[in-house]
Amino acid sequence: MKKLLVVVLAVVSVLGLASCQKQEKKIGFAASTFTNPFFSDIEDGLEAVLEDSEYTLISLGADNDASKQANQVEDLIAQNVDLILLNPVDSTTAGTMIKEANDAGIPVITVDRTADSGEVVAHIASDNVAGGKMAAEYLQTVCTEGAAVLQLTGQAGASAATDR
Repeated sequence: MKKLLVVVLAVVSVLGLASCQKQEKKIGFAASTFTNPFFSDIEDGLEAVLEDSEYTLISLGADNDASKQANQVEDLIAQNVDLILLNPVDSTTAGTMIKEANDAGIPVITVDRTADSGEVVAHIASDNVAGGKMAAEYLQTVCTEGAAVLQLTGQAGASAATDR
């Protein structure tokens, strides 16, 4: 819930920087996937905050496909959105998308996962290194020596999964 609040506050802050001369104001949310309830919750929170504003939210889920997400971000740039919230499928390939948005003068905020390059105006995420450490410490308290442990790694190439 704290992360959602931080996302909303960051969006509101950046909106103050957006051009006031445009008639229709749009925010693009390029999520890695909406099958993960976490990203659906972020989308719901954004929609609630923007409901009575002059901004329209355009949400696109990439189904964890980096090339699909690249096409979606290109579409958002072509629509001349005022801001892109990017939850990268892959932290390495996200840099190209961010640089394209930078060239178009569109600010980018990364959400939950970082990008290896490109200029972002803000990054909102949990401390995934600390989260991974906490999970490992908990396992030490509940598992006996030699116990088999299954490791769920998350989306390959995503900074959050690497950090955890």
